[in-house]
Amino acid sequence: MNFPMSREELNCAYFINVAQAFSMGFCDLGLTILFGFLFVLGIVFHDLFWGLFGFIFFVPYLFFFIHHAKLYFNKPTDAEIDAQALALYSRLRAEALPKLGLKENDVNVVKPVELWGYSFDKPNLVKDVSLPLSDLRGKDGVWRSPEVVLLALYFSRDTIHSYCRGESLVSNSSCESTDELFYQDIVSVKIESAESPIYNRKTGKIIPEEKAHFYSIILRDVGGGTISCPVRYVAEAEKAVETIRALLMRRKVHGSFQKRKKCHDPLHENV
Repeated sequence: MNFPMSREELNCAYFINVAQAFSMGFCDLGLTILFGFLFVLGIVFHDLFWGLFGFIFFVPYLFFFIHHAKLYFNKPTDAEIDAQALALYSRLRAEALPKLGLKENDVNVVKPVELWGYSFDKPNLVKDVSLPLSDLRGKDGVWRSPEVVLLALYFSRDTIHSYCRGESLVSNSSCESTDELFYQDIVSVKIESAESPIYNRKTGKIIPEEKAHFYSIILRDVGGGTISCPVRYVAEAEKAVETIRALLMRRKVHGSFQKRKKCHDPLHENV
């Protein structure tokens, strides 16, 4: 039996933990055996009712068992999940600039900052998936979730323009937002380590056994507003922080210089 398997279905198999996968597999197998037994029983004893009843349920459960087994044994590796996220990331600039209403020569003060990571916030992109998915620590020790966050920061003369997009790896769901911060209002730019509860991505309920550990880049302004993004690769985020801090320093020095130029020397005002 050959069933077509979509990318989203295979990714779902990745984000089902081993215990849950075996539980589902045993359930499928047990029901398949039960209805198969009823089907055989009906044939042996020439009982049309039980034979037909068993056959009607035996066939679909056999399909489910084979299909779920193939999904589990063909699920993506850690590297393949990362590659899918990187494919979304590679399209970020082409999508971000039109959404911001900008052209590249409008925001060429410094090279754009583009980052991505797995979201461990309370799930909002995979509730249309019927399977009990959860955040998962891969064989490489890296925590991953079915939701990817992409962030693009562009730098004009006075402003940082941001485009943030959330993408689901297990459905067609997505969300996006735009924002801007004036350089003069930014009070901190840093990378923070954090931990988050593990969520059942279907129900939104917390799985208490473990917590996901990850890093985020966070920009804060004087009003307490933030632009943030979880980061998969910390080294890239550290370079981004250095770039933004250097730009902010230049802007502050430039702003102070401009203010001094506008001030009048009282000793020479009336000369």
